[in-house]
Amino acid sequence: MAKLEKEILKKISQKVYQRFPDFQGKKPKVKRRPKAENAKEFPPGHLLIYRKEVAGPDGQTITRLVRVVINEEGKIKKISTSK
Repeated sequence: MAKLEKEILKKISQKVYQRFPDFQGKKPKVKRRPKAENAKEFPPGHLLIYRKEVAGPDGQTITRLVRVVINEEGKIKKISTSK
């Protein structure tokens, strides 16, 4: 899959929105993960980064991120978030 297809991106975004409803409507930044020499360390696929600015308890702006790693077939391999 040379380019991330729109329907795969939509399907993954729906899963992110279900798990993190406050990210509803946020579009991810998509980064291609090229095939590395050691595939166990860095498997090929895509990294999707959802970003949102929120106000902290003292009124300071905090950036929240949801990172989604998908393989070349469009299957989610890992989801992580900042607090």
